[in-house]
Amino acid sequence: MWGTLEIKTFVVKQENRNEGIGRQLMLEAEKEAKKRNCRYLSLDTFSFQSPLFYEKLGFKKIGTETDFPKGYEKYYYQKKI
Repeated sequence: MWGTLEIKTFVVKQENRNEGIGRQLMLEAEKEAKKRNCRYLSLDTFSFQSPLFYEKLGFKKIGTETDFPKGYEKYYYQKKI
């Protein structure tokens, strides 16, 4: 409706990381967004999760919430498609 496909929950089990599963899921999400005529993908993640994973896929950090949760940061990302 607003031209953005928002990814709310995205988890790959620890034992399945570095197998390309996360990358493939994100590529499928991007394909779906294009089918729906979206212009952007958006998501948020925490500093202790995998922000570099998203940056490698072309996402740009558009915001940071500091000390949330306490001692960490929450990052907001967007990718133009």
